[in-house]
Amino acid sequence: MNAMTPIRTPLIEAKLPQDRTLWIKNEGAQPSGSFKIRGPSHFLSVNEIPSGIVTTASTGNHAIGLSMAAHAHGIKAIIMVPESTPAKKLEAIRRAGGEVQLINGDYEMALACATTFAEESGAQLVPSYDHPDIIAGNRAVFLEIQQEIDTTGYTVFAPIGGGGLFSGAVTAFETDGNSVVGVELSPYERVQRIVWDDAGDLPPMSPPPPSTEGVAIRTLGKLPAKIMRNAGRASFTSVSVAELENTCCWLWHELKIRAELGGCTAVAAALRDTPAGHVAIAVVSGSNIDPALHAQIVSAWDAHQN
Repeated sequence: MNAMTPIRTPLIEAKLPQDRTLWIKNEGAQPSGSFKIRGPSHFLSVNEIPSGIVTTASTGNHAIGLSMAAHAHGIKAIIMVPESTPAKKLEAIRRAGGEVQLINGDYEMALACATTFAEESGAQLVPSYDHPDIIAGNRAVFLEIQQEIDTTGYTVFAPIGGGGLFSGAVTAFETDGNSVVGVELSPYERVQRIVWDDAGDLPPMSPPPPSTEGVAIRTLGKLPAKIMRNAGRASFTSVSVAELENTCCWLWHELKIRAELGGCTAVAAALRDTPAGHVAIAVVSGSNIDPALHAQIVSAWDAHQN
């Protein structure tokens, strides 16, 4: 295993008030700083890339993961990234070997540019979430959990950005008697609108709050939407930015886990919604937050507590 490939991340047990237990899978410990290295690594291990070039659209974490995976396979990665992407993530993409092309618009506009570039250049488009090989890579997060603890009957919380990690959770736990809760960021709730109401994507929105870009997406992947529609034991909820900030601080003070706000999405819902006496599982999906922003969030929270 080298620094450009996925690792087996820690599974941490946290005891909560009211006799609750929360198992936290810290994907922020990946070399890329998020679970997003898993999907691209699996994709490139099972697909030929005749052009030697891959491309994608990303708000940061998928771009970092794909750049690392491409480097490990000797492939060039050209990444379409919204201009609002944090500088820390842009630096990480370039450090991982990716070539960044900034797009004036949000994720959906960047995806349109990446799709056009792939069609015109012959580069292989590697979706962030809307592909079975990406979902298969994400599924490994939950298979690792199943190898470490008896998960039967537990509630599993997974964040929903484009739906790829949630889809990995459903496919891993669908025959295990577990309930899987997909967690969206408010006001970016899309599951009801897209999956069941067929109302289409959310309209364009202003740039998301800093460090939430991974879950502040207007659309869902077509394959994740199909998996959501067919998931018999799944339910959906949402959390606010304030809840993400509180969870970011809780993770830091209680477990010394530095997480980006979007990476706190599943844990925020698990802390709030796990019933007394129950056991839950949640994924910290990423740690790529600017240290100064993290310190600012923690300091503001500490001042409010005092």
